[in-house]
Amino acid sequence: MDYKNPLIIKLTDKPSSRNESNPNEFNINTTQAWKTFKRDLHRAAEISTFDYVALAYDPSVLAPNSQVSRKTLDICSGEVGRVATKYNAPAITRFDHQIYQLNAKFADGQPYAPSNQEVVDKYESYASNDAWQHHQAKVWSNLGAINGLNTGGGFGENHLAILQDPSRGLDKKDVANFFSLRKNKPLIPTLLEDNMVGMPGVNARRTLDSYYIGDKLVGQGALSLTTVDSGYIIPMVNKNGDMAKFQVGSDVTAYNLKLQAKAADGVSIMNSEFFDKKSRRYLFELEDGTPSGLHAVEANNSKAVFEDVIGQFEIPIKGDMKTALLERGYKIPELIDSLKVLPNSKYAWPAQGNMVGSKVKGGLDVPKLVTPSEAGFIPVREPKNSDEYTLLVVEGALKGQIVAKYLDHPEVTEVTNAITGDPNKGLIVAQVPGVSKAFIKSAQAIFDTKNITDTVIAMDADGRYNRNVATGIKDAEKILGEKGPTRVMSWDPEQKGLDDALLALSRKQIKFDDMDLTFGTANELFPLAQATPPNPYKLDGTRANRTNGDAQWQLDYREQLAEKEARIQSIQEASAAPIESHPVTEPEPVAEPVAEPVAEPVAEPVVEPVVETTPKLQIPPVYQVNQEDLNRITSKASVGEISDSDMQEFLQSVSDLTKELHDRVSEFAK
Repeated sequence: MDYKNPLIIKLTDKPSSRNESNPNEFNINTTQAWKTFKRDLHRAAEISTFDYVALAYDPSVLAPNSQVSRKTLDICSGEVGRVATKYNAPAITRFDHQIYQLNAKFADGQPYAPSNQEVVDKYESYASNDAWQHHQAKVWSNLGAINGLNTGGGFGENHLAILQDPSRGLDKKDVANFFSLRKNKPLIPTLLEDNMVGMPGVNARRTLDSYYIGDKLVGQGALSLTTVDSGYIIPMVNKNGDMAKFQVGSDVTAYNLKLQAKAADGVSIMNSEFFDKKSRRYLFELEDGTPSGLHAVEANNSKAVFEDVIGQFEIPIKGDMKTALLERGYKIPELIDSLKVLPNSKYAWPAQGNMVGSKVKGGLDVPKLVTPSEAGFIPVREPKNSDEYTLLVVEGALKGQIVAKYLDHPEVTEVTNAITGDPNKGLIVAQVPGVSKAFIKSAQAIFDTKNITDTVIAMDADGRYNRNVATGIKDAEKILGEKGPTRVMSWDPEQKGLDDALLALSRKQIKFDDMDLTFGTANELFPLAQATPPNPYKLDGTRANRTNGDAQWQLDYREQLAEKEARIQSIQEASAAPIESHPVTEPEPVAEPVAEPVAEPVAEPVVEPVVETTPKLQIPPVYQVNQEDLNRITSKASVGEISDSDMQEFLQSVSDLTKELHDRVSEFAK
């Protein structure tokens, strides 16, 4: 569809005004009270005739020293999108010669993915991989400034409360650099200072509409960018101090949910035995043999809602599903001793999304090039009298954060000194996301920027019986041993993870001697002979007997990865098709870079402190309602674009402005 008559809204830090040379262009002040901002914005739409809205930003609000935060601009941009939707008009913005869709109602185009060449070209436009990651860190910093960390209040999970759970030992200042992600939140390239090509966790769609100012083309093929993940981010800082990567503490959703079945001896039962991945239905039957049709409808971090042929029911996360199903008349296989409702994954990398390219069979792995899964590094203690550090390798991004905090605690000094072997040596914690060789090898990066004289490996205690973890510890010892002396560390398994042990020590719940801290080799502390590979049951009581020792999640992950690559490649092929266009004159910019949509209500009515301006003896142009404007409003009301209540609100606002003018004149007279 062709759109030719824009309402141009420019967000500014100056008084609201109407462009005298273009009655359909308005400057709207973002520093005023939220109610006043909305009034000015809605009035601009009421007195204008348009078929689309173009959003632009005054350079002053984007400047580094701007008094307007990016969060405020994002909230105000969202309101522009909602105003456009109210008038059944698309809202667009522009960044780097590309048009972006703001309001979700008009963003339902076809999935879009940049070509591998486009992704690689952008990556190679930076001087080095370090420079690329520095840029990524800037983008994530902008996103963090926009999103903040959810505190509940009806806008998603209370991530701050989750992170401050007493069992973690974190407080508000410890998570100052964390922020939240909300699935399907629209992203505005102008506010992020990036077109998001090469950035993970982003999906894109493309419409085929064309936008004009009169007969002059503004742009075609508007893109809408949205987030994929839902949860809180856990920062992971690279060797240069840039947060180019992070893990996501995943929210529980209907999709990110599983029923974990175990036999009486504690051995897991293969999920594929009672769950169909394609239909996402559980294969349990009622006592009379009727298929239950059991499936998850919705879920959050506290409870899940399931539905079957009987109806819907709720159950707490980690709740006893077996008892609940038996009470509903289910026939549960005898082998299943326990059935728990659990998150499918607690922590994950950002979803790949559509913007990072695809892996070419026998060629370049583009997603891995632009967004590799690497370790993060947290300085715990700076060295005294030298530049020497010990590197402590810990599995898990959040666990690394907690360990780093408590190794700096006065009650934990004995442990810290035992790890470094010298109270004057520095200490750095490496957040290794898993025990695979690639993850472990990525920890070597810190040797490029710091004088690491020795390494201590502190994986979880389950390496004593879990063959995958034991193998990972052995591999880590070999890989990191290439860089210098390496020791493996163990502690009392009753304390579970190292974070649990350090937290208990800091709270004086245990003493240093209770930790049973031991250093040695992988063979001494975590011998493979005493660990067993994962070997779950089938429902008939036989074992899976996998020869490769891979866990079910590893097999599922490989399958999901293959499906994902095929999907992205299909989208890339479709996106390469040219957009049909009409011959037009040269493109003309729409009043500055333009911005994005926000599809749902914003987290808080806002805004920054109101900036007082010098009273003037005239009404700003935006407030000048002439006969032509009144005719437009009347016309809109006649076709139902403005309701009676909208009309009453408009008339009231005119009355309010008249009073405002009177008050200004009176104040001036004084």
